Amino acid sequence: MTLRKTGFLLALVLGALPAAAGERWFKERVRFENLPDASRTHDPDTALAFSVIPQGKYKWGWMAVTYPDGTVANFEKAEVKNGKAKLSLPLDQGKGKYVVEFLVEGELGPAVGAIFHYYCGVPVEAEKEQDYAWDPRAADLIERDVFKRITDFRDTLGLPKVVWDERCADLGRDHCADMIENRFFAHVSPKHGDLAARGKVKYGWKNVIWGVPDRAYVSKPDGPIFIGEDIAFDNNPGAAMDAWLGSPGHRAVFMNKFVTHLGVGVRKMEQMENGFLVRRIYLVAAFALYADSNIAKAEQEAAEKALEAKAWPQLQKAEDLEARDAPAAVDLYEEIAAKWPTTASGRKAAARAKELKEREDWAAIVKAATSRREARQWVERARMLIDNKKPENARVWLEKTLETHPDTPEAEEARRMLQALPK
Repeated sequence: MTLRKTGFLLALVLGALPAAAGERWFKERVRFENLPDASRTHDPDTALAFSVIPQGKYKWGWMAVTYPDGTVANFEKAEVKNGKAKLSLPLDQGKGKYVVEFLVEGELGPAVGAIFHYYCGVPVEAEKEQDYAWDPRAADLIERDVFKRITDFRDTLGLPKVVWDERCADLGRDHCADMIENRFFAHVSPKHGDLAARGKVKYGWKNVIWGVPDRAYVSKPDGPIFIGEDIAFDNNPGAAMDAWLGSPGHRAVFMNKFVTHLGVGVRKMEQMENGFLVRRIYLVAAFALYADSNIAKAEQEAAEKALEAKAWPQLQKAEDLEARDAPAAVDLYEEIAAKWPTTASGRKAAARAKELKEREDWAAIVKAATSRREARQWVERARMLIDNKKPENARVWLEKTLETHPDTPEAEEARRMLQALPK
């Protein structure tokens, strides 16, 4: 499994949440086989295994995870067979709560299939949800409130500053009105398309694109680069914020370091349905980078340096590993490239992984590394048996090492250990 590379619509425009934060399971979208137990504490450095079965017209999308330290990772690759996706999540990012989200692809864009909380190495906590009352304020006041909540959250993480953008806000208002009038809840409007399509029509932008910006686009001033769109409905903006921050996918949009502009659109709905008054607040937050913007350039450069500071030690680790186990080093190089794609270390890791895999003798290298790995395991097993006063059992593994992997350094070690065993 590899980290999902952001940069496309499906990676950045994320599924919608219709309620407050916490665990969610939309059973009309996904089902599970052998779902891990969320009611118990899981051991560190183990892995959770999931078998996800999209329902109806939904298809598998990806898995997003918020780690105990608040960072987010997106996992794209899964073994998909007969519509069933098999995934594994290592609990290797420290003790605490792992928030795991499953995204599916629908006819109107991506949507949340389920969100579960798993506790690693710490006691399971009872999930508490705040009961929010109806917010009577005008829509424009709620818009500014949500904008402040998002920017305050970014400030706590030291992310670059963003400014209010009325064009993004107006696109959000239009989408809220469209969802209310046409009774749907999704990122893609059946009539008007996704956020980029709506922006092209409303403002005549020609160079609107989706995704993490490539430097080639920075000189194009005609239209923004949309980073993401979060949508929600509830009776209070506080509930919507809880839901967004409780969703790894939505949280990732909040944390994007390239955002320079943000607009929040709100529309309130109050109408009678089946004799009852139904009240909802629809919210759309549109995140963008304007190519001609120099806003917070210094902060963006600082954020880039901070990412490089995380990527570089991992690159050094991969380079040290390469001489001992090249395939394992390639796995680490690819992980670095996926996790920090915009950094110098990330680009270097991607290039080195590609270079190694294109070697003519790569298949032989993989075979040799696999042989050494297995031989090493068998020798270690024999050593443990010797320590436990079971020399005859150890002899079986040592002889197996010599027979199966005779050309490895571990075979020489096995031979010496055999000679030292009692006759």
